Parts: sequence; structure tokens; C-alpha cells
Amino acid sequence: MDEIGKRPNVVPWPPILLTVSAAISIALGYLVPISILRNAATEFVGSLFIAVGIGLDLWAILTLKNARTTILPHRSASHLVTYGPFRFTRNPIYLGNTILMTGIGLAFGAGWFVISGIVSAFTVD
Repeated sequence: MDEIGKRPNVVPWPPILLTVSAAISIALGYLVPISILRNAATEFVGSLFIAVGIGLDLWAILTLKNARTTILPHRSASHLVTYGPFRFTRNPIYLGNTILMTGIGLAFGAGWFVISGIVSAFTVD
């Protein structure tokens, strides 16, 4: 059966899961903090991850826009995009979000962001 044009979900789960993961990370950071060694190196690597995550997200969004297909995960795609970041990974936005969450955790010494970034990656998969 042709999957193009088939609506994947009624609810846009990935953005909701990412938002919930970030909110839980913030809440757990206050309640039961998990600190990561925070120094110039981890802040630099975290900042680099943040930049790469945002860059990958934006690149994927622009690629989908140029391909004239939807970015919304609860809407059906009009066709398969296989260029830009999609030639490297099927879901560059989800990968970018995971890298972003990990970067926030490293840059700010917030262990829950690293954990929730990894958990949310498996959850949206």
C-alpha cells in the first residue's frame, strides 16, 4: 500500500512529546536535580549541540517548504523528500530536537535534559 498521502496520526505527537519532555526536565531539575559537570568544555560542546540541533531543524523545515510538502507530523505528506538533511536521516527534525535537548543539558549542567532528550527520541521513534 502506498504510504504517501496517508495521514499518520490525528494528534501531532512528536512536538507534544518534546514539549512535555522539556517541561518534565525543568520540573525534575527543581525537584531532584541531576547535575552534570559544568565547565568551559561542556558549555562549549553543549552550545555546539544547541547550534547543530537548531540548524538541523531549520534546514529540514526549509527543505520541506521548498519541496512543497507539510512539516506537520499529523498531516499527510504529498511526496517523499530524499534530499537535504533527508538524504542522511529519515527524521532530521526529531534528530535535531534530540541534539538540541542534549545540548541544553550539557550547556547548562542539567542532567534531566540529556536523559529526557534520549527518552523522547525513542518515544517518537
